[in-house]
Amino acid sequence: MTEEQRPDVPWVREPQQDRGARTKARLLDVAVELLQEGGQENLTITKVAERSQTSFGSIYHYFKNKQSIIHAVVERMSSELSATAREGLAVSRWEGVALEEILSGYLSWTLAMQRDFGAVIQAQRTLAIQDKVIAKELAKVSSQNERLMRQLLLPRIEALGHQHPERAFNLVLDILRGAVMQRSRLYPPHRKTPPTRRADREWGSDIVEMIMAYLDRGMVSRARSSS
Repeated sequence: MTEEQRPDVPWVREPQQDRGARTKARLLDVAVELLQEGGQENLTITKVAERSQTSFGSIYHYFKNKQSIIHAVVERMSSELSATAREGLAVSRWEGVALEEILSGYLSWTLAMQRDFGAVIQAQRTLAIQDKVIAKELAKVSSQNERLMRQLLLPRIEALGHQHPERAFNLVLDILRGAVMQRSRLYPPHRKTPPTRRADREWGSDIVEMIMAYLDRGMVSRARSSS
């Protein structure tokens, strides 16, 4: 299966059923743009008003100050990420897709997240240290995603005949998380020369190759022990 043939995983947006919700969503979209362009220092009420062409009064109707905007951005991020993961990691979406392609798709998608929302993710982690509600929500999303990944990866690892499939799953998940965290350091907010998409694909291919080599080793160990 080629990259173009992989199941598409669109970002799930929060519903915007009325005018107020649409206005608030537009303000948060602008806030994300400003964060991505220059970090939290670049986000000001004045810049939000200018770019969104919204009056100060309208902005203060939804947000008390700059910090409340950042808080709302982070909350929306958690909610939309959770909804996107539920759809994107659904077993039915990846039916018939090989393990290597799922791993590659995961890496591609998470790196795209770093490109689009790196500054928001940083703000999210910072707020989680200060805010128990945010920390609890992040832990909830993380737990959900691990469960969804387990449904996708574990049956395929078991089908490979790995000697210790549960242990292998945990290690594969750790490798994916660690690899993405390390790579994400190349995507700080407003970096002018992040890695190219081709470089990301080559990096992802190397990570997947390493994981598959580890899994193959487990299969060889099992074959030796049973002979």
